Amino acid sequence: MLSAWDKVEDEGHDPETFLTQELPLLDQYLRQGTDGWDFRIYGLSAQGGDYEPQLAEGKEIDPDLKAKVDAIRKIHRATGQEAASAMTKKTTRVAKRPRAQPAPAKRPRGRPTIYSLKLARSICERLADGVPMIAICAGHDMPTRQTVRVWESKKPDFSAMILEARKSGADALAEQCLAIAENVHGDVGRDRVRISTRMWLASKLAPRRYGTHVNAEVAFPSLDELLAGHRPR
Repeated sequence: MLSAWDKVEDEGHDPETFLTQELPLLDQYLRQGTDGWDFRIYGLSAQGGDYEPQLAEGKEIDPDLKAKVDAIRKIHRATGQEAASAMTKKTTRVAKRPRAQPAPAKRPRGRPTIYSLKLARSICERLADGVPMIAICAGHDMPTRQTVRVWESKKPDFSAMILEARKSGADALAEQCLAIAENVHGDVGRDRVRISTRMWLASKLAPRRYGTHVNAEVAFPSLDELLAGHRPR
């Protein structure tokens, strides 16, 4: 809508021509927009004036002014296709731009199932820090425990990486035992269970370093001693 149309109405232009000549960028935007809206161009101008202050002051109201400004508040409308006419605020309609449809909600990403060296290294780094595999696989960005088992069975390199990471994880568990034991503010009974659990797990991950070894020494007689009783006299 072009307001104050009565100021340029005498120049002989209709609203569409005025928009094309005076506001070419807006005209081009409306006509070539990609949103598919329908539009019409109007020239609007209010008629009359305000006579209520004259009533408050007890002055006589100009009959012409009162005739133009009534309770309906008529508006002068001009278009390129129609002659000027009067319309009320109640019947004034403007083509509305269609509302943009909300973007569809993104589907949550599933667990990774395709093996990658980056993902394998991430798993092994956490194993080396003493984090159990079940806790690693609980992350939403990590594969399930079953997927890791499949990778271990089908990819020897990955299986070797897991084995070495578990050995380093045993060292991390041993360090955790020391930290728990040195905490003087802990629960003794609870800390005992925590330490024994970590010691047991470390012995399974690295039995040569943290396992319980029983050294059995057997002394065998020498060959001469064995054959001494069988020598001819």
